[in-house]
Amino acid sequence: MKFSQFTFCLGLVLFLAMVSTPASATPFNKAQDYPTLAPGFYMVVAAYHVNAASGADQYTKSLKGSGHQAGYGYSPRHKKLMVYIASYDDFSIAVKDLQRVRNEPSFKDAWVHVLRDEHYPEGMVPSKKSEKKQVLVKDEVKETEVVEEEEIVEEVVEVVEEEDAVEEEPAEDPNALKTKEGYRVYFNVYHARDYYELEGMVHLIDGDKARKIDEFEANNHVRISDPENKTGKLTLICEIPGFRKIQYDFNFNDLPDNLDDEGIEVIDDAVVINFEMVMFQKGDIFTLYNVFFYQDAVIMRPESQYELDQLVSRLKENTRLQIRLHGHTNGNAKGKIIRRSASDGDMFSMDARNTDSGFGSAKKLSKERAEIIRDYLVANGVESGRMKVKAWGGNRMLYDKESSQAPKNVRVEVEILED
Repeated sequence: MKFSQFTFCLGLVLFLAMVSTPASATPFNKAQDYPTLAPGFYMVVAAYHVNAASGADQYTKSLKGSGHQAGYGYSPRHKKLMVYIASYDDFSIAVKDLQRVRNEPSFKDAWVHVLRDEHYPEGMVPSKKSEKKQVLVKDEVKETEVVEEEEIVEEVVEVVEEEDAVEEEPAEDPNALKTKEGYRVYFNVYHARDYYELEGMVHLIDGDKARKIDEFEANNHVRISDPENKTGKLTLICEIPGFRKIQYDFNFNDLPDNLDDEGIEVIDDAVVINFEMVMFQKGDIFTLYNVFFYQDAVIMRPESQYELDQLVSRLKENTRLQIRLHGHTNGNAKGKIIRRSASDGDMFSMDARNTDSGFGSAKKLSKERAEIIRDYLVANGVESGRMKVKAWGGNRMLYDKESSQAPKNVRVEVEILED
């Protein structure tokens, strides 16, 4: 084949490929791989980051398998993938249906997601397919065949002019969401790199008194009520072993002032607070704040197990991680050291029948406390060769040993040696 013939054939193939590609294949969002939701009202049961499309797809298939008319698509309004089980052309009908949907235990946190033309970049509003569309006119609903968007413009304008025929959705004013019970809040806690949800706790702190008011499980809807302090200041802290701490300070009485922070947003009827958790890197050191020891003992309190289990999870997720455990005490005085005498694997029981008392230095106590944490990690499947121990005694105290903050000197820190 001559070169000119080859060029002609190649050009013809490319041309046919271009003209045979349907216009609907061109996406309307920067994600480029996901369908964009058309304007309307959607009964949303889950939202996913665009990089977690596989999760949205799997959940949608699961819902379809359960008999639901489910789907998912990209919302240009919130730049997320929304999984929905119904769509509507009338807001009032959607809201009425919401009460029924929320009676199902699986959908108790469902909400109506609103998309209007103004939520799309200019010139990028998806065309609607031919479908039966409900149009509300003077208290009666009639069905009209919708072939193209242009054919219904005049009729829709007439509907809008009938004041009694249109119910506007609530404005997205955060203060309008505040009730006597407080704000409805969702803590969106996820891995910054892989975008999957993380287990953990979010702590609510009184900004005036610097004391913890409450704590909540991550990735749940909760109610945050008025702290009833002088300023209304509150602090939210999320700390998960292996990840850097994230903290938000806001005022309960004037939440809109905090919406400039990209981590706080309003989505439908809830304030969503995003905790994008970044893993610690080589050289970073963090404290196991929720690991506690009985006085003078190399025995942990039972409430310490939750945070230790989270550390186990992080070490199993990333088998390259190597750590050093740093033990600290409150002061350098020698004294009694209480240890477990039984070898039953219970590291959280202070039963006098299974303990022995000895004598030793503060440095020895701090070393044994770091070692007992290492032993727990090993017992739960972490290789001992990935961990080292360093004892400091009271040589690196955070506070004066006689102050009210002195108990915080007793701690174990984790240093990332390799990530």
